[in-house]
Amino acid sequence: MSLLPQLTNLGKLEIIEVYEYYDTPSLFACQNLSGQLFLTVWAEQTTEFGTWLYVPISQRRLKNVRSGNIELRDAFVNAEDGFVYKVLISCDGSPDKVEIIWCENLIDDWLPMSYEFLDFGDVPLPIWEIKDAPRTAMQIQREVLNLAFQFRTTNPTEAPVAFLGGILESVQSFFNALGQAIDGTPTPTGMIPRSITEKTQLTVLGTYPGSFGIELATLPKKIEKDNANSLVEIALNEFWELVKMSGDPENNADILRQKLWRLKSRVASAYRDFLMNLYKSETNLRFNWGSPNLERGGSVELPLSSIKKALEVINRTEDETVREYEIVGKLIGLHIRNKSYEILNSETNKKYSGRIIDEAIPSVKTATLSIVYISTIREVKEISPTIPEGKLKYKLLALRPYRS
Repeated sequence: MSLLPQLTNLGKLEIIEVYEYYDTPSLFACQNLSGQLFLTVWAEQTTEFGTWLYVPISQRRLKNVRSGNIELRDAFVNAEDGFVYKVLISCDGSPDKVEIIWCENLIDDWLPMSYEFLDFGDVPLPIWEIKDAPRTAMQIQREVLNLAFQFRTTNPTEAPVAFLGGILESVQSFFNALGQAIDGTPTPTGMIPRSITEKTQLTVLGTYPGSFGIELATLPKKIEKDNANSLVEIALNEFWELVKMSGDPENNADILRQKLWRLKSRVASAYRDFLMNLYKSETNLRFNWGSPNLERGGSVELPLSSIKKALEVINRTEDETVREYEIVGKLIGLHIRNKSYEILNSETNKKYSGRIIDEAIPSVKTATLSIVYISTIREVKEISPTIPEGKLKYKLLALRPYRS
């Protein structure tokens, strides 16, 4: 036998708080997908069925019942709508039944005892403290993203204005870059076409407590044209996968880097900016994705330690090509303490500059500016997800006098 009625006009119910328990919950609050709250009490049990009373209740009235301002019995006998649902839950698997009973016809023995009160004070109901992205997604038939932040501050339910602006901008920029990459025309810089940004636009539904949370959603489908929702939904799935990988960056380093390579440098830079906003504000992230498609969505935690490691993975460069050669040139710059140099090639007039390796310091520190030397150079082409075209760096390995 199920505790909650199935396939009735009360909808799909979920218990949100239990007040009394006798083998099973006997007095509790529940809610259906449309958001209707019920205060529920067990009335009686026979061999055939259990009888329950479900009173529809507003948030304000439930708040008063929970805080002890309204007697439990009174919540039923003086229901806001003047009636209570009598629910019969079958013991043999036959369909559950629901009927309306007007308050004046309630049986006294079914009700809580007189002068019985709850005492939760000002403690909020769990559903008022934490947003449920899947529930909201079903209600509005849109993709919903809940981003909850945990700041290391005396009041974690408040967010700095600068952080809030930065995080919202970085999230939207990231989705725009993803949309361009998915569309097949990624560019490293410049304006992203409006034809893409209109499809990847997110809206703010609101904020919520429980640390500090932002509730975001895709645009309503009735506003979209040309199947635009498919683009933002693909982008959302890519975002979801990147955040999941970032939760364990040490084990996912290679696939995280490969995914960013595939999505091109603009996406990698935008994702790095998103993580950097979190890191600078020293906040953990809890990401909750709700979708009207029950096969999509989920939750993931991104602690500050993982954010830091993910940034290291994204920023870490790899050697693509390494070659060594000698050049003849004039030493025009030298800084031993910073281990840096600058040489002007006598044949090509090209300037070389970079780092001096530790082993070369003894031979370099006695060198004289404006003198021509034979320099051994190690050329390294370094690449990263954010700089796919690569960057050449020149390390000075050795320096010896030139004799013409």
